[in-house]
This record gives sequence, C-alpha cells and structure tokens, in this order.
Amino acid sequence: MHCQVLNNSALVQGGPLPAFATVQIGPGQDGPVRQCVQLINDKLMEYVMRGVAQAATSGGGIPSSIPPSLIDADANFISIEAVEIDPKQQLAELMDAGPSYPGGIIKELTIPGSIMGGIVGPRQATLAMIRKTAKCRDELVSQPQLNSKDGNNDGVLRIGPAPEDILARCEELIQIKSEELLGVR
Repeated sequence: MHCQVLNNSALVQGGPLPAFATVQIGPGQDGPVRQCVQLINDKLMEYVMRGVAQAATSGGGIPSSIPPSLIDADANFISIEAVEIDPKQQLAELMDAGPSYPGGIIKELTIPGSIMGGIVGPRQATLAMIRKTAKCRDELVSQPQLNSKDGNNDGVLRIGPAPEDILARCEELIQIKSEELLGVR
C-alpha cells in the first residue's frame, strides 16, 4: 500500500496554516485503505492523548503542537475520515502546467540525483503541489543519469516564465522539500 503526504503545512506561508497535511493512500482495495486510515488515526490518537495527559499533569493547557482540528472543546480526539479521490480530477490537477507570465524569467535548477525523485514525487505529485502553491510553471527537463560516463547524476528542473518574486517562492518551496529529503529540516 502506498501512502504519501501531498502537502505540508511548512510549505504554506502568509495565512493560517492547515491543521495537518493531506495524505494520499492507494491505489488499493477498500479494506487495506481503511486499515491504513485506522493506523493513522491510532497514531494521531496516541499523540493527542499524550498531549492531554501532559497538560493534566503540568496543569497547563493543551500543547500548541496539537492541531485544533484533532480535538474538540472537551479535549476528545476527532478522527480523520477517508475520502475517495476522483481519478480524473487527480489527473487533471497533475497535468495542469500552472500559470504562464509572458515576458517572465525562466530558470533551470540543477537538482542532485539523490533527491530528484523526492522533488518530483510519484506521478509528479510533489512537483504539481509546488506548482500549485507557488503559482509557477515547472517542468522536468532531464532525469538524473545514474550510470553516466561523466559522473554527473544531477537532474534539471525548469521553472517559469514568471516574475522574480514568484520564481523566488517556487525556489523556496523546492529548497524546503530538498531540506526535508536530506533530513536537514
């Protein structure tokens, strides 16, 4: 069973952060998908209960690290729900190239081969999320060559055309994802 975080609250700035990330589970049959959702709920409930117990022993409030959407007013856990995704809608979102800004700047970014797969994501889902968040076109220009004769195993990602501020935001999102993949964040 494949499980992937599609968005990360650390990537959203300039407004209220989402309570937690969107997780894509599948493709798979209903039973295994529901088991996976149950495992996620079990782990989240453990996390919430530890926070509630910690608050009770310290006399303080619920820790701010617990998203408000996971507990109700009485500090009871609120479980997450599984929602089936329309495959046509998902494909349309992944195929959307993003906005184009005529006369904008185009940049090519060299991405180390060791993290290129994580930047692109399965079926380019991570790249699509970056494109949507930054409101900037991006495309994979070249894949890393693992057995290249010149020893270069980097990939190239093209962003733009867009104004400099939008390119900077796109580069920032790619940098954040790179740091996550390298374990720096």
